[in-house]
Amino acid sequence: MKHICAVALVTCAFGCDVDADMLRKDIEKGLEERGAAIASVTCPDKKYAADEAFECDGVADDGTKFQVKATKGSDGRVSWDLVGRILSPTELPARIERNLQRKMDCGAATRIAVKGVVVECTDAKGKVTLTFVDDEGNMSVDET
Repeated sequence: MKHICAVALVTCAFGCDVDADMLRKDIEKGLEERGAAIASVTCPDKKYAADEAFECDGVADDGTKFQVKATKGSDGRVSWDLVGRILSPTELPARIERNLQRKMDCGAATRIAVKGVVVECTDAKGKVTLTFVDDEGNMSVDET
């Protein structure tokens, strides 16, 4: 889902500064509105040409590192999009239940699914370890 942040109020034909602090706050607010708990976001504070793309780095409260792709438009506004997928606390257990026929507890946190992140879920039978294999929320499941 693309988001637009008005970080500059003038047209920037030859490049203009992106207000990194304002963009950071907009990204944090946007992700938190979708349920993610964000510890920090950092964005480069420099001049960008119109339609130039850049990345911001973030860390969720659970330690998950993620990236946000951003582009500064010719009007000075920045659009951004999370590289990854936000999964609600009910979505992970529901996906496991469909595949394994087990009702799991994966905690109460909303997760940002990015490749390589590991989540442990439990039930009366034991533990299931999920590893996200891409940034779309697809995962491998290891029953232990």
